Amino acid sequence: MTVKIHIDDQFIQDGVLIEGRTYSRSADLITGLGFKFDWISETTGGKIIIRNKPLSPGQNMDLRLPSGGNAKMLDSYVKNTPLAGLGAVWMECEAKWRINAVFLCAVACHESNFGKSKIAQDKKNLHGMRAYDGDPYNSAKTYGSFKDSIEDVCSLLVRQYLYPSGSYYNGPTPAGINVKYASDKNWAVKVVNHMSLIVG
Repeated sequence: MTVKIHIDDQFIQDGVLIEGRTYSRSADLITGLGFKFDWISETTGGKIIIRNKPLSPGQNMDLRLPSGGNAKMLDSYVKNTPLAGLGAVWMECEAKWRINAVFLCAVACHESNFGKSKIAQDKKNLHGMRAYDGDPYNSAKTYGSFKDSIEDVCSLLVRQYLYPSGSYYNGPTPAGINVKYASDKNWAVKVVNHMSLIVG
């Protein structure tokens, strides 16, 4: 039985279903996910080395996939701002929660003006959590640290936005999250613009 493998709406390759397991050609799958790789032949077989290339940002990218980013890249984007030094936290959250770290950084930059907003400064709230349009400052949630704010938004995204069981699920993408996360219809566009600048 053939299995069609896609990333978002883009076809990558056919896989083969055998006894409930999907088998596919590694080279096509790696390339389809946006990574480059090298093949090194050895007497016992060989090895594939995947080059850690960031995924290309887009409004319809699956945010549950590894970003391919690193702490240095994220810290470079937020240097000389209150968010400086949080690169390792975003990468740890990507590993723990399986959420694209470049996206997490981009949301914080957009929502908090790089950590310089009054809500970010006074309440350590980087993502506009509970900052309702009628009275954003007073309604906004307060945290003990920026790290606590990042962990909380990750928990919310996993529970409510990124999987079909979530109440606010509209696809695991920036465009899908935009539907319920922000009243600004161009929120995803602005976040993805930050992502593009981060990965350069």
